[in-house]
Formats: sequence, C-alpha cells, structure tokens
Amino acid sequence: GQSLRELIAGKDLPLERTLEIAIQVCEGLQAAHNKGIIHLDIKPSNMLIDRHGRPRIVDFGLASVRGSESLTKTGSTLGTIGYMSPEQVQGKVLDHRSDVFALGIMLYEMATGERPFKGDTNISTISAILRDEPPALESILPGIPATLETVVRRCLAKRPADRFSSGRAV
Repeated sequence: GQSLRELIAGKDLPLERTLEIAIQVCEGLQAAHNKGIIHLDIKPSNMLIDRHGRPRIVDFGLASVRGSESLTKTGSTLGTIGYMSPEQVQGKVLDHRSDVFALGIMLYEMATGERPFKGDTNISTISAILRDEPPALESILPGIPATLETVVRRCLAKRPADRFSSGRAV
C-alpha cells in the first residue's frame, strides 16, 4: 500500500475518510497500549494504508514496552520532532498519552493539510509544541464539526493528565 503521508500529500482527504482512518488507528493504538507498548513515533509516514484501505501502524523501532528498560529515558529524546509530545521533547518519562498527543497532531494534519505546531527550525518547532495553541480547525477548514475540534484539542493538551487516557477513549 501507500503511506498515509502519501495519501494526504497535497490532497483534501474527505472528512468521512479522515474519521474512518482515525478510528482504525485508535483501535491499533489501543491494541498496542493493551500489550504495554508505547509507539513513540506516531506520524502519517508510519501509517501504511493496505490494499483494502485499512491503516496499519508500522515502525515500532522506538517503541517502549512497559516493564522493560525503556529506550526513552529521562534526559533523552527520541522521535520525529513535529510529532512529539511536550513531555517527549523535554526528555521526561513517557506513557501511552504521548502517542495520544501524536495522534492529535496527525488528526489535525489529516483534517487541515498542515501540522498544528510549526517552526522554521527544530528548536522553533519544539518551542511551539511546548507553548503554542494551534489555530482552530474551523479557522482553516470552515464547517468542520465542533466535536472533531474538541477531540483534537483534548489530544493536544499540553499536560498528559488532560488528554484522553486511551485510543479507545479518543
């Protein structure tokens, strides 16, 4: 298949398709989280769309498994800058809610065609992740359902405790 990155590149993805993919990715994340796996690199290029149109989460190279020595330790950062959670860019201890934050970034991008946190450099992107609130979806895509805005905003909460607790909850 093709990556989600290829699917959304320069195209308007219909809202129904965006939601269909999002729901299936949430189910996949929930399955991983149920096994104690935190992906830590959720992004469109790590979602392959199979020949039946279903997304598959790939590249668990940075994944952390609960109960084992973590690949992400305090003071280190691993992941793709534009899709990292605030706690991830700060090198803090991570849990499944970091994947929920990255999912929020991906949902925002699927809906609008752009990432919510942008910068000219990695440092300015990190700064945006830590401090900025992204533009409202409605300001970029008029008529978008308010419930999608609410879901995305909650996924993108700066504090992990303010995010959805699981893919199922999203």
